Amino acid sequence: HNGQLKFQPNSFTFKNKKTNKSEQIDKEDVENLHWVRRAKGYCLKVLLKNGSNYRFDGFSENDLQKLEEYSSKNLKKPIEKQEL
Repeated sequence: HNGQLKFQPNSFTFKNKKTNKSEQIDKEDVENLHWVRRAKGYCLKVLLKNGSNYRFDGFSENDLQKLEEYSSKNLKKPIEKQEL
């Protein structure tokens, strides 16, 4: 989905540009984070403790450092790198 991902200290929010709906993910719900190289750029895959997962596409390689800083500081979790 085309949208915007916004990071806050205790959560992050995805806002869908088509529907204008927002979905908030609380940091306490995050189990794992994966950085995945895809055919067109990179994807952040978020696995939740309840078994749900989200994929956020459209990242560039340069975004990884900012995401790792956020994850380390706020989520206290590393981002695992995966190749598809």
